[in-house]
Amino acid sequence: MANLVLKDVSKIYDGDVKAVNNMNLDIKDKEFIVFVGPSGCGKSTTLRMIAGLESISGGELFIDDKLVNTLPSKNRDISMVFQNYALYPHMTVRDNMGFALKMKKEPKAQIKQKVDAAAEILELGKYLDRKPGALSGGQRQRVALGRAMVRNPKVFLLDEPLSNLDAKLRVTMRTELVKLHRKLETTFIYVTHDQTEAMTMGDRIAVMRDGVLEQFDTPRNLYKNPNNLFVGQFIGSPQMNIFRAKLIREGGVHLYMGDRKMLLPSSVSDRLDFKGSEKDIYLGVRPEHFNFYDVNNQQDFPLEIKTSNVEQVGSDTYVYFNSVNAEKDIVARLSPTEEVFVDDVIEVSFNLENIYLFDFDTEETMLREEGL
Repeated sequence: MANLVLKDVSKIYDGDVKAVNNMNLDIKDKEFIVFVGPSGCGKSTTLRMIAGLESISGGELFIDDKLVNTLPSKNRDISMVFQNYALYPHMTVRDNMGFALKMKKEPKAQIKQKVDAAAEILELGKYLDRKPGALSGGQRQRVALGRAMVRNPKVFLLDEPLSNLDAKLRVTMRTELVKLHRKLETTFIYVTHDQTEAMTMGDRIAVMRDGVLEQFDTPRNLYKNPNNLFVGQFIGSPQMNIFRAKLIREGGVHLYMGDRKMLLPSSVSDRLDFKGSEKDIYLGVRPEHFNFYDVNNQQDFPLEIKTSNVEQVGSDTYVYFNSVNAEKDIVARLSPTEEVFVDDVIEVSFNLENIYLFDFDTEETMLREEGL
């Protein structure tokens, strides 16, 4: 079992291309950590530096308080599971899982014992004599996990291991990986571009963009208290809606959007980092915070809209509409109790206690966390 610390870790390729820029992370023993972000953000490069498959251009990497910058990969006591499984097609499942132990010249009886134990956890016992070509995608993925498990490493590194599976199997394997982490009680570091995977699997999540760590936090806090506009929009599905708006201080802080204004409730204004009299902002509203307008809800900001698209998904109705204050279509997740059709004109609203406010110039949050 191991803790990991990254201090100002950077990766610079030829031409001064910074793939990772001054990454600082403190990963605790037995945590399930997820690196998430769009393609090219540096998450897989960071994982490969931890594995020793990429050299570190700057900074320090510690595993169990030991500096490992120049330590060969084979001596770091880590196991890595790749996106493409990387199984030997001519070997049986048993031989694939035990191959690394065989190369270390461990006794055959000991290899068999470790492989059998891993196969039992992964429910692969009846497939041990099959070859990878006779297995499903999910079974192959479990073989790749088993090959890593038998080494009993300090750290598991997983680089988008579910990306080749169909949607239904990805959900199943997601659950299985979380269960496996609990059974093994070791440190997992998992890379994905899928924020739903990140939110459902990670104890803490590192959100990256352009080689920079934007926020390292729990799933709940990333959702409720994003540091900036990028994190706010990246976390959550469908993503957060963004409007252009303005704050004006006049006997309290008012939110202006178009020709409408409303006084912010104290639960928001008390957390607001706003010292001036007027400020351009980005207003964030999550789809689930829209409702059909009820005149009795005094904290609701009303909008009359014309629907451009409607998606019925059983438990919810997704309604899309345009707004002069937004650069792209807004989506509201509404109750299916009322029927809505394309080109309908309806009134919706959002509760001002659930809004997000970002500085227009810096895109940083303007709201302190509750209780701070």
